[in-house]
Amino acid sequence: MRERFDLEFQALLDRNNPDTRSIWCFVERTIRQYQLGGDITADEVLMEAYVRGIRQIVTRQKMIVNPLGWIRLTANYIILEYSRTVRRNVPLETGGAAEAKLAVAGEMDRLVREEEIEANIQALYAALAQLSPREQEILLWRHVDDLPWCEVGKRLIDCGEADVNEPALRQQGYRALVRLRKLFHALNVQDPDDKVA
Repeated sequence: MRERFDLEFQALLDRNNPDTRSIWCFVERTIRQYQLGGDITADEVLMEAYVRGIRQIVTRQKMIVNPLGWIRLTANYIILEYSRTVRRNVPLETGGAAEAKLAVAGEMDRLVREEEIEANIQALYAALAQLSPREQEILLWRHVDDLPWCEVGKRLIDCGEADVNEPALRQQGYRALVRLRKLFHALNVQDPDDKVA
C-alpha cells in the first residue's frame, strides 16, 4: 500500500511530469483563490498531504485506492483549513469597511476564476485542434458522448475504418488522452512559474 503511494508521490515531485502537473497548477490556483500567496506554498501543502497520506496508511491501516486523486482532494482541504485559520486571526474592522473589502475581494475572486476557466477552455480547444480527426472523434465519442468502447468501435467502422478490437481501441483512446493532456499543459500558461516576471 505505502509503496504505491510513495511512487505516485515521487512522480508528483517532478513539476514537468504532464500527469502530475495539473495537481501543481490546481494547488497553486487554489492558494491564489484563497489569497494565501504569501502565507503558504504549494510545496508545503503537498508535503502536508503526503504526511496525512502516510498517517492514514500506516496508523489507520486504510488503503488509498487513487493516490493522485486523494492527494488533490486532501490538498484542497489543507488549503481550506489554512484559510480558515488565517481568517480567524484577522482583526475585526468596524463599520462597513470590512463588508466592502469582503465584497471587493469576493468579486475579484469570481473574476479571477472566470478568467482562469476561460483560459483553460481556450487551451483545451487549441490542444484538441492539434489532435488528428480520428483522435478527436474517439475522445469526443468516449468522453463527451459517454459511449462504451464497443459503440465507439462501431462508429469508426461506420466512418470507413477497419475493425479494431476493444483493447486496442482503449489503448488508442488512452494515448490520445495523454497526448491531449500534454498539448493542453504546453498551451496553458496559468502556472506562475511559467510567467515571465
